Amino acid sequence: MRSTTINVIGSLLTSTILLSLVFRTIKNASVSPDTCKGLLTRGRWSQTYDASSKNVHWQPFGCELHQYDEVSTAKCLSERMLQFVGDSTVRQVFWATAYKLGGEKAREESKNAPKHANLVYQSHGVSLQYRWDTFLNKSETLDLLQDLHDQPQPRSGGDHVDFPQADTAAIVLSSGLWHARYSGTEFAEEYKRVMETAASRIPLRNTTSTTLGSPVIVLPPPVLNHDWLNPERAATLTEPRMSRILQILASTEQSSTIDVAWSTRAMSENNAAALMNNGLHVTTDLAAHQTEILLNKICNNKLFEYTNKASSMCCVDQAGWKLAFSIWLTVMVVSNIVCFFWKRIDHEQNPGTARLQALVTFVVVLCYCWLADRTILFEKSNKIVSEKIFEFCVLATVTVGMVHVTATPPLQEQKLPQPSVRRRLFQTDPGFLTRAQTEEWKGWMQIVILLYHYFGMSKTLWVYQLVRVLVASYLFLTAFGHATYFQRTKDFSITRISLVLLRLNLLPCALAVVMDNEYDFYYFPGLASLWFLITTAVFWRRNSGDLSTKVLSLRVFAAVCIMHLVLGCETVVKCFTDILHSIHGPHINFKEFVFRVKLDIYSPFFGMLVSVAQQREAGCLWSTRMFHPLSSATSYVRSATTLGISCVLLILYTLLARPFADKFVYNRHHSILSLLPISAYLMARNAHPAVRRYTSSMLASVGTYSLELFVLQYHIWLAADTKGLLRLGIIDHIGTSATGTLVGSWRFWLESFVITVVFFWLSKHCANATNTIVKWVVSTDKRCCGSQEQLSLTSSIADKTSFSFSFGCQCQRRMTGVVSAMVVILWLFNILYT
Repeated sequence: MRSTTINVIGSLLTSTILLSLVFRTIKNASVSPDTCKGLLTRGRWSQTYDASSKNVHWQPFGCELHQYDEVSTAKCLSERMLQFVGDSTVRQVFWATAYKLGGEKAREESKNAPKHANLVYQSHGVSLQYRWDTFLNKSETLDLLQDLHDQPQPRSGGDHVDFPQADTAAIVLSSGLWHARYSGTEFAEEYKRVMETAASRIPLRNTTSTTLGSPVIVLPPPVLNHDWLNPERAATLTEPRMSRILQILASTEQSSTIDVAWSTRAMSENNAAALMNNGLHVTTDLAAHQTEILLNKICNNKLFEYTNKASSMCCVDQAGWKLAFSIWLTVMVVSNIVCFFWKRIDHEQNPGTARLQALVTFVVVLCYCWLADRTILFEKSNKIVSEKIFEFCVLATVTVGMVHVTATPPLQEQKLPQPSVRRRLFQTDPGFLTRAQTEEWKGWMQIVILLYHYFGMSKTLWVYQLVRVLVASYLFLTAFGHATYFQRTKDFSITRISLVLLRLNLLPCALAVVMDNEYDFYYFPGLASLWFLITTAVFWRRNSGDLSTKVLSLRVFAAVCIMHLVLGCETVVKCFTDILHSIHGPHINFKEFVFRVKLDIYSPFFGMLVSVAQQREAGCLWSTRMFHPLSSATSYVRSATTLGISCVLLILYTLLARPFADKFVYNRHHSILSLLPISAYLMARNAHPAVRRYTSSMLASVGTYSLELFVLQYHIWLAADTKGLLRLGIIDHIGTSATGTLVGSWRFWLESFVITVVFFWLSKHCANATNTIVKWVVSTDKRCCGSQEQLSLTSSIADKTSFSFSFGCQCQRRMTGVVSAMVVILWLFNILYT
């Protein structure tokens, strides 16, 4: 009943989102929200503005604000000029731009620079020029606006300096303060005349399009704190005068082609921390935020027009998508409704229908990813970096998970060894590291990793260390699960290998093609595939006999040595890269992939050893009855001892991990240190039968489709390949009146909730669809191949295993043909792409 309710809610929410977006498409023929308008007009702070916090950013409506650094700024403005003309307002932005290019060198130069004079700063082939013209009425300024490409040479001497010749990237103007203060009662007429004259000199080609002409951007007068102004300024810079200046500027914008960056003024509205104590100028930190607005307007189209970030960045031209939107939207809505009603069909009686539905669901998810992250139908925003909100969400997850704690039925799906007489006394004990435990472990770890990405916690060291341990734990569970399976079933068939590899890689490979990413971009399926193959090699044997504990331990040790030799030899990695490139193989960033393998190289081998210890009588987990004592008193003593050791290991890890200065230093020691918290959790979670008996059904359910959650988060929960956040643009649409911070907006959190529900719902259905497709391709049907004797031996694990059949089997031939066709299609795509 609960599953049906969730399906109904998920389907209705998805349909509502799509239909709402269709309505927006019909209502607005262009479909493209004017992201430049959202960038320049208004936005809001992600959190309460504090100049000392690096996690506070300005969020425009409808798009992601790129944070420019020295490299990206120089790349955009290379061999070009950026002109600043006006009063002290634009001079602050001039120096803030110089700081991005020159850092401390520019800061030192600004200390000795004259206030009321022309200035030039050059760095990295970029020329920044500031012209002191508070009334915007000098002939040089008017000539500059008349022709943005043919720059006149200013005169030398006096307040003038020689400006080098180069193409103009943009012109930034600012005035109004001096008109209000020094022009007397005629200030409004004078300012209006100056702005009309300046606007008339701007060529008509300078429109809001980001690809035509050089933009002219006007900074409005700043917000003033009249209580902090000195008496002379307070007497003239009154609120009525400044309001009149703003009205004239708004009127000029409507009747001309200039762009007014109103958002630079909105940054300091009702924000005393943004102003200096003179009440007139903004702080250096806020000037840096204002510079981001200008650079995003000027540079984004040049840097991101043909990249995967094009759909998320502000002021990037979008073209040729109208027809595609209409087609995809129609397919999405119709397919979603059809799939919902097909749920009523009995798939046991209609396996063909189930496969068709799985294929449709899989394609719908791919389309949804493309629509969400490669088009401008959905809006995007910057991440909210907040350690407190991250901690709150993790605590809420733990609380909800605890509410859903239930008892695990004895031996349910655990496939433990045949219990001995002593073991039969504890039938209520589900066993050590059961399937329910591993799914629960994967579930809560995946949610923490999702929150880690959502709130951009990579720069918070302790959170980064936590997530690195969680990834190591995933690989530990991967190797443990496969090692346990091989020891119990002795199934090393091509069917089993194909089943696992296709299950892990079908979705990421399909997404890599659809989203135009490298195959290792969704890195975890690749890591899991590699460690599955290594685990298969370690436990492989020709016959059905058992290998001794000593032999398996030696194999694990040998595998560790071989991995170190291979990963440490750059020649081997380069040779493999060259071979793939020569045959047009998958596009893989081997340097990054090798780094990730090295980062958690020991945790999978540790998982293999734990599996050997669990399965063998020589292992301490069963023979010493550490977890299966014969009396209650002994049980409590051993449980307390186990918990004590677990706490010691966790404290030891904390003490060893805390002194590291940054994550780069920590990464060098992570592969060894991660074994301590993994061991601590294993011992604490299995310290007593009562602890092992209970698991969280909610977290265990999430663990069953954690792979899909990890892969799909890149595009339908996050955006721009995890660099930003996906927004609907329906509830919190561009133009909505914004008050307060982003985290204080109920509209923002309501959109986040809806997107999260749809994300989890689609991930779960994508997991079911992938399982159906893979089982059909690999043919896990017991009736397909094999004798009755083989089927009876594997009846208890039919859903997870497949016996080694001959290649003469019809199902084996079909599987080989389908998998080969998939590989050939990907190979052809790589050739065409290259």
